[in-house]
Amino acid sequence: MLHLSAPTGRVINGRVSLPTSKSITNRVFIIQALLGQAFAIQQAAVCADTQAMQQALQQQKQAQKNSGNYTHLTVNANIGHAGTAMRFLTAYFCLQPHTTILDGSEQMRQRPIAPLVQALQQLGAHITYLNQPGYPPIQIHGNLKPLEGGQITIDASISSQFLSAVLLIAPALPKGLILEWKGQLVSQGYINMTLQVMQYFGVKAQFGSGFIRIKPQTYQPRPIHIPPDWSAASYIYALAALSREASIKLPNLALHPNWQPDAIIKTWMRQLGVRTQPCETNPQTDLIITKKGYGHTPPLLQLPFLNSPDLAQTMAVVCAALNIEGHFTGLQTLRHKETQRITALQTELAKIGTNFLPTNATNYNSATLKPAPLPNHILPCFATYNDHRMALSLSGLAMVMPRGIQIMQPQVVEKSFPTYWEVLQNLGFLVKNLG
Repeated sequence: MLHLSAPTGRVINGRVSLPTSKSITNRVFIIQALLGQAFAIQQAAVCADTQAMQQALQQQKQAQKNSGNYTHLTVNANIGHAGTAMRFLTAYFCLQPHTTILDGSEQMRQRPIAPLVQALQQLGAHITYLNQPGYPPIQIHGNLKPLEGGQITIDASISSQFLSAVLLIAPALPKGLILEWKGQLVSQGYINMTLQVMQYFGVKAQFGSGFIRIKPQTYQPRPIHIPPDWSAASYIYALAALSREASIKLPNLALHPNWQPDAIIKTWMRQLGVRTQPCETNPQTDLIITKKGYGHTPPLLQLPFLNSPDLAQTMAVVCAALNIEGHFTGLQTLRHKETQRITALQTELAKIGTNFLPTNATNYNSATLKPAPLPNHILPCFATYNDHRMALSLSGLAMVMPRGIQIMQPQVVEKSFPTYWEVLQNLGFLVKNLG
């Protein structure tokens, strides 16, 4: 458990080196594995999610090296809490000439994978559930019949990663792929990211109305520099928004191309007095975010999260801290993340008097946040539910609670932002490990 207290005078000045994008890194790792040829990956993200992906791919490579007959080979891969690795590797291992057992943590065993499995089965994949139907662990029989490609339909209402997983392997299919979807397309920004990364490596796609078509192609090796993660940047923006005054330099965040949908955070935070500008010393690469004085905050923020669901917790906490009513839409995927994030937000924000209420108790697509004056006399202790984004977003409340806050399971930030608590210390926060 950690105890966090705000910097003196709630003033933040400093420089933050953000982790690089794990979303882009994991896509690049899959492309490199499909290509079977190494190329330079500069500043690959180093966190639990990317390490789980690397370990599974290395495990497969070593197992193949030690086996004389791939068709009799079984690779056992456990990816822990890494949801991206689970989805992307499910599709990737369908192309491999051996059997794979793909498993994860108890938490991962509760995250649905059926829409992806059903889509791959339409392509001829042989996948069986080893425990609860629709959930990991799964057994992939890649040695039974090579996938040829063709036309498939996939449920796009749960996770964009299901679509991205199939798209990444599409160029390797002899018949290519025509992917159609049913349901509302969620997190389209991440579909765009997948296609943009693929295009960077020489693969073209046609994105039409209700379909994506990819012809058989070959990825082309070329070096890539992974940019900083805009999702991680959102927590630094939140600290600035909750400060009295801030000036924080973010190196390399201005690097182009920018494929990350969570860059919308800089637009949203402008409404809260946080300004984003190129840094005078390195305007081509570095950004500086500033805030001066508490100033005026709007009484209401209406925010759509369908394309950037990972920002929902950040903005909910900021609204609660600044006594701003929030009307949030596009929240449907929050039920299928590391935890049931809407329920988790309800429980934790209630500790400071904020009501976070789904507008529809059936589908949880939207919610209303009703804040209250902060209870200054308490020292709230926040649970994190094995969810890195709960810890990262809730930490901002240390800026506004006079006695600070406590964070349970602080190590969960290792999933995406392993250095986060050190970053807070360097910005002047009191960070005390309570054991």
